Amino acid sequence: MSRNVTTQTNNAGIGFGIFLAIVGILLLCFRIYWAFRYRKLAKLLQTPNSQNHPRKEEVIQNLRIGFMVSLVGILIAFMASEETVAIILGKTLAQPQGVAIYQAENMIRSLDVFVMLANVNLIGAHFFGGVTSLGLLYWVEE
Repeated sequence: MSRNVTTQTNNAGIGFGIFLAIVGILLLCFRIYWAFRYRKLAKLLQTPNSQNHPRKEEVIQNLRIGFMVSLVGILIAFMASEETVAIILGKTLAQPQGVAIYQAENMIRSLDVFVMLANVNLIGAHFFGGVTSLGLLYWVEE
């Protein structure tokens, strides 16, 4: 048996976690684009000519879309992080304590930990985006 720890294992669980992380990153990219739309709306609201101001309903709709995208992003990143943690926990429990590991599929690779870290950071990024949208929505509806 080989003790080569660089051997790539075919682990469908981590692959699905990476897929969900990519979807979460794409949603975050859309969320960043949407935040720049907030700046555009703010500049329109600051113009002295009230004819150029967007309607209140349009502003509220934009804020709701941003909030919903953040909620979906939180859900996807949460599912991805839970799935990744379950895979890493399964690998950890499959290893006997104090014995050298000879099966490559039971090795916890740094990629596994990085995927988990990326998913947790995505949860935070989507959370703060959602809080921003919700705060602005509360402010506009008053």
